[in-house]
Amino acid sequence: AKSVLALASPIFQDMTDLPGPSHVSEDSSKDGLPVVVMYESSAIVLDTLLRVLYPITSPSLGDVPILSGLLYAAQKYDMAAVLEQAKLTMHRLCADDGGRAMEVYALACEYKLEDEARSAAYKFLAYPNISAFCPGLERISGAALYSLFKYRQAVAEKVDVLFSPVESVRMPEALQRIASYIQCPARRTSLTSGCGYNECGVTVSSWWSAVRETARSEAQKAPLSEAVLNAEIVSKAASKAQCCSDCQAHVMRIMPSLIIAVRNEITRLAGEVNYVLNSTT
Repeated sequence: AKSVLALASPIFQDMTDLPGPSHVSEDSSKDGLPVVVMYESSAIVLDTLLRVLYPITSPSLGDVPILSGLLYAAQKYDMAAVLEQAKLTMHRLCADDGGRAMEVYALACEYKLEDEARSAAYKFLAYPNISAFCPGLERISGAALYSLFKYRQAVAEKVDVLFSPVESVRMPEALQRIASYIQCPARRTSLTSGCGYNECGVTVSSWWSAVRETARSEAQKAPLSEAVLNAEIVSKAASKAQCCSDCQAHVMRIMPSLIIAVRNEITRLAGEVNYVLNSTT
């Protein structure tokens, strides 16, 4: 066990290299060897820590208190392997749901892991506001929470450009990329048939206007959520808008490609917003 700890931690390596005290009391020794007391670590955290270090199947690290204890021990005793395993677990948990993303964000802020905080903040963009209390929130600063929601607001504003009516003389680049999907086919060849209205030289179909209403609302809650645009929303919009027969057929034909194209644009727009961890006030 001593050699394993020495390999895992330079601090424990130094402890084993340095000569021990000339005299140790019974209270501070075991079998004649000095005892290192790790006050901050519970028995289950120490057990998990050793299981991570030993060449056996790694234990599950999904429990937040245990993961927090491992992060504390890994940073305090400079255990690179344990820290890496904890970080990998944090990235995996982010993909589960919004609550887990918030838990990971809280941990990342607490231990000042900027890459993990940024990853969790990005994953959080796919979920609406979390109403349930998440473990760890009581330990992070208001500044860190402000950074998270400020980041989501900035991404939502970026994404909103994709669904806002064009009021300038030039169509935004994001909307240009999907223009071929949202045009009324009939209006391309005739000014007297079809449906929709002109935006920067593009006749936007009536159903797209109905899509915008739902998309803008959902994007404010969670800009990367599938609720922003999906097949059900597009189908309902086409029915609600009472668009022309050409558009009805067009929508059914291009719907899968449209959804992919819009989600790609949303991802691209989100990537233009930088997140910086601010964990202190």
